[in-house]
Amino acid sequence: MSKCNWQELELFEGILREPSPDESRLIVWIPESIGGKSQDWERVSNVAAAKIFEDQGIYSTPAVSIRAGAQKSGLMRRLIRSFHQQSKSQTWILPNGQEAEQSGNRRTDLLLVWFAEPASLSDDSQIKSRWPQCQEIQGGDPNLFRYVKNDATNRIDPLGLVELEIKVTKRATATGDNGGAEFIVRWILKKTNENEVIKGTVVQHVEISYFVANRNGKLITTDPRFGLPLNKEFWEGWQIGYDAAHPDYFPDATGDMNKGGFDRYSTWDFGAQAPTCGGATIKGKVKFMANYQIFDPVRQQYLDGWNSPRAPFFYYSGGLPYKLSKPTGWDETGAKDHILQVTWDTAETPPQKTKIVKQVPAE
Repeated sequence: MSKCNWQELELFEGILREPSPDESRLIVWIPESIGGKSQDWERVSNVAAAKIFEDQGIYSTPAVSIRAGAQKSGLMRRLIRSFHQQSKSQTWILPNGQEAEQSGNRRTDLLLVWFAEPASLSDDSQIKSRWPQCQEIQGGDPNLFRYVKNDATNRIDPLGLVELEIKVTKRATATGDNGGAEFIVRWILKKTNENEVIKGTVVQHVEISYFVANRNGKLITTDPRFGLPLNKEFWEGWQIGYDAAHPDYFPDATGDMNKGGFDRYSTWDFGAQAPTCGGATIKGKVKFMANYQIFDPVRQQYLDGWNSPRAPFFYYSGGLPYKLSKPTGWDETGAKDHILQVTWDTAETPPQKTKIVKQVPAE
């Protein structure tokens, strides 16, 4: 089940449901501590119109919460009320008629989580495996949902508030007979919450592999321009929302990529050494890392071991900052595939010119 009927939940004892005219909304008040004449609450609600994400039978949607404390009585109540009026703190009316004063700011790093099979919730290890950065898992219903408190500074956008898509702008085409090809895509960042400010880096893990031989069967292991080893592994990044080092790629933090966000895959052509035969693969894993910064525009320095694009590596990273070791916080969970694969054999009769074997995404 991708959608959850919030109105049919049998909530744990003590949890209060706040009425809402929107049946797609769940708003509950969860007691945080009980004792004496006072009680603290957490108001948890799913984000209106937010997207529902699915991963191997685990569904999730962004949620927010605020904390509130029950009103005091007598002199203490008047003193607290006077203080909160000066600070303009919000007063809430709970579903049971009780008044509560908000304490602290709204928390936005929550998820509501449920499973295709409700019985799966008996084992929270699945949630911890899916969101290893989560700080706390709490239940609100014996059979259905949990809400997960994440690390608000986590760099992998655990709430899915920014969704990365890959759009093909130029299908893979041959640019030469002996392995040369080109494939161009564009990154598109979509906000599932319109209030979200996009800030972070689109990071791509690139692996380049060649197998090339000349007519005598001798392996060619270096590129025809710089004489560098053909096979490479590196990470490249497009920073956004930090007055980025490369504003031509991401002109602002709106997620509108109409003016940039392009990535070009190019394979070498070995025409100067023809006839040759071989194959080449450029394989990328790309994702948006929220709150991850690779360049500090104030200090004018690269962070976390990232390097300024410079020759000859400039050619491989397309003029982008690059890194030869895994970035802090990087993993490939949820990363999108970006692949170009070609083969050729001009030593054959008739010659087999550059052929596009694989292009991902296809369209």
